[in-house]
Order: sequence, then C-alpha cells, then structure tokens
Amino acid sequence: MTRAKQQSGSLANIPDAILEQAFEWAVVLGSGVSRDADRDAFAAWLDSDPLHRTAWGRVQLVEQEFAAPRLDAAVGRVALAKADAKRRKKRRWTTGTGGLLTVLLAVVLVFGEPFHWQADYRTATGEQLHLTLPHGGTLWLNSKSVVDIETEGARTLVHLRRGEILLDSSKVPAAIKPQVVTAHGRFVPIGTRFVVARRDGVSELAVIDGRVRAEAHKGSTADIIAAGRGWRLDETGAGILPASGLEPGAWVDGVIEADNAPLSAVLDALAGYRYGWLHYESDIAALRVTGVFRLDDTDSALNALTATLPIRIERTTPFWVRVTHNTNP
Repeated sequence: MTRAKQQSGSLANIPDAILEQAFEWAVVLGSGVSRDADRDAFAAWLDSDPLHRTAWGRVQLVEQEFAAPRLDAAVGRVALAKADAKRRKKRRWTTGTGGLLTVLLAVVLVFGEPFHWQADYRTATGEQLHLTLPHGGTLWLNSKSVVDIETEGARTLVHLRRGEILLDSSKVPAAIKPQVVTAHGRFVPIGTRFVVARRDGVSELAVIDGRVRAEAHKGSTADIIAAGRGWRLDETGAGILPASGLEPGAWVDGVIEADNAPLSAVLDALAGYRYGWLHYESDIAALRVTGVFRLDDTDSALNALTATLPIRIERTTPFWVRVTHNTNP
C-alpha cells in the first residue's frame, strides 16, 4: 500500500487555514534563506496541533511522489499539495488501487484545476504554443491552456477545454474555416482573427478582425460579432462582453497592452504567467492602468505599476506576492 493510500482518509478533514499555513511554511523552508528562528517557529507550529503534522506530511508526500519536470519548482509541488487537498475536502475519496489514487492526485494543477493528461495540446504556467491546424489556420495557446483538435470532414474543430486561444483563419477558404467549440457554444469565423477564453464558467469571445458567428448551446441562439466587439456565452445564454481595457491577443507578442484598464484585469493577466499566488486587495481593483507590460518579466511589470499607482508590492517570497494600497506614497 502506498503512503498516499495510507494517509488519504485523514486529508478530507484538514481545514483550509491549516493547509494555507503548511504551504507558507514550505515556501519559507524551501527558500534557501530560512534562519534558525524560522526553523524553531516551524517546529513549534508542527507540535501545536496533530493536524499540522498531517498537513505537512501531505506536502512532503506530494513532493516525493510527483516530482515531474513540469512541476520542477518547489513552489509548484507545494501548491499542488494545497490545491489537491482542498479539492478533496469537497469530494469523497474514491476507493481503489494505489495506481488509481496516484492518477487522482496527479491530475491537479498548481492553480486548482484538473490537468487534462490526455489532451492533444496543453501549456504550462508562462508557456505559449503556436500550431498550424490540419486544414489551414493558425492557433496560439496562452499560458495554462488546454485544447483538443478534431477533424470534421474537411473542417477542423478546436475544443477549448481551459485557458485562452487566438485563432487566425483569414487565409482559409470559407467552407473549411476552423471553428472553436467550448462547453457553452461554438464560434464560427467569417474571414477573421479572434480570441476565445474559458474563465469561471464563461466562454468569452473578442473579435480582432472580420466577424464571428457565436452559437450558444443554450437556446440554440446565434449572433454575428464584428471586429472590436466582445461576446460571452454561459449556461444561461449569451450577451455582450464589456471591454476589459486590455488589447485582445497581445499576449501572442509577449505583452499586456492596457488602455484605461482596471488594475484587476492587469494583475489577473500577470498572474497567469507566475508560479505561486498573486493576491490583490479589493479596494485597488478598480484603479485604472494604461501601459504595456512584459509577460516574460512579471516582477518588473509589478514594479512598473507602483510608479504610477498608489499601490505597494509585498513579496513574502518570489512565489507569494500581495498587492495592497499604499497609504504612504
């Protein structure tokens, strides 16, 4: 019997607050700069509650059993433990062999979403992918995205499972233009370049060039969306997507282009390119941002924001960052 199977029964009862503490301790102790005082404080924390030891053992277990190249960073492995344990608090453990349990543990990403191991294409944190589709057209995958590619006669269907993609079908004949399918509907290009994203139970469309027909599964409605407009599909139907202030698809060029965008939109985009956690307080979310920020150096982007906004960046570690209001500019 694996250690994972031995310990699985107790994990469902670990409170979120204790899992948070275990994660923080793992970051501190794995930073390479911890002091004797830190280690003494950790020992005291460990001895103060049996659940602390259980949570810490979970962190160690996942680090040992799932040390794969794409989770090579220590914080990635630790975050996997936290996200996995939180998900399993909400779901009864499935009984079965140690191999099945290993699969259940391994399918959780650092940001708490299921990892589609059998998907055709996927990107890790901070990674992009550029594809030429079977019957023509070009597809880009943003960070943390998953797609499956299917052929339907002479047409290609791109099934967006998670994340964000940009599709350019401008040079593909109308009869065989590739289409994008999500859980909420289908996006049919009409000589166009467009972005589709899956976020929080919603499929979002932003048309860059040309037009796109958005067909909602719910109610079987169809709408023609022109360049410069956005549309959203969800379980209730379809509707206009308000402008975010971010240039759609700018991530293909490695940047965020903000034009009077809310700070929350910029920080959410930066978070998609960082390991660990990037938190911000609600009272700064609506601050307006204009500028261009590099995605390959998100720390510099965060620092640049402090030059024009009344905010402060608090870095507990490189993987635990908090953005707060600066009361002493």
